Amino acid sequence: MWRAALTDRPNAKVDFDAYADQYEKLLKDQLAFFSGDRDYFSAYKIEILRDLFPNGVKSILDFGCGVGLSLPHILELFPGTQLFATDISAAGLAHVSKTFPSVSVLSDEDVGRRKYDLILVATVI
Repeated sequence: MWRAALTDRPNAKVDFDAYADQYEKLLKDQLAFFSGDRDYFSAYKIEILRDLFPNGVKSILDFGCGVGLSLPHILELFPGTQLFATDISAAGLAHVSKTFPSVSVLSDEDVGRRKYDLILVATVI
């Protein structure tokens, strides 16, 4: 769905706010070919991080968090870690704030004002 929008207008920016409410359904539909469980990919990435940092870290920034698909796994596998999240989608960040009250949602301006032990950038670049 959003791929078509990009190819029709190659220099246009995608308005991720327009997809925030339906993002999980869109993702599920696109990943159905690989697995019936969309959550598998989100969990697997965080399990790899846990294996790379077996002693944990003090703070994590989920850069490009979207609607927070990785956040429940980070919260589970990195207990006690201070967790931050940011995204270009205001609607996505509103969803994260509502769904994960223990996660500190940061604006673009606030991201550079802090230091993080680990920055997760998954499916952003």
